[in-house]
Amino acid sequence: MSVSALVLAAGQSTRFGSDKRMLPVSAQLTLIEYTLSKYLAAFETCVIVVRKDDHLVQRLLRDKAVHCIEQPDVDAGMGDNLALALRHPVFKQCKAAAVALADMPAVKVETLQMLRHCAQSDKIVVPVVNGRCGHPVVFGCDYFSDLLQCRG
Repeated sequence: MSVSALVLAAGQSTRFGSDKRMLPVSAQLTLIEYTLSKYLAAFETCVIVVRKDDHLVQRLLRDKAVHCIEQPDVDAGMGDNLALALRHPVFKQCKAAAVALADMPAVKVETLQMLRHCAQSDKIVVPVVNGRCGHPVVFGCDYFSDLLQCRG
């Protein structure tokens, strides 16, 4: 069974003041593209949740090996987005899902590969940096039914 990445990117960026996903991090890549490139290098499949009618992001992702899910509720929270994504057919065949945030591009591919390697259906795997829990968190499929109940 595979391990897939689930990237949450449907936030409003209200605290930031603009759509940080579109910020350039290099001459060729936006923040969202750079973040996804890391997950695509480490996981078999990547599912991303975006806002409904988020045409700019969808256009950027069109040529990537990414399953894009639209969140129709503009007021949905992270829990709603997580539950929506886990309903995607990709996760019916996974032993685990790495739940990631689109605005955390500094995660190393090696860390993601290690998390994928440690994933088990009955475990939650959390990376630790300097004694602090980090991201992404890998949830085994035994926890999917509980995560499907998330709201807000």
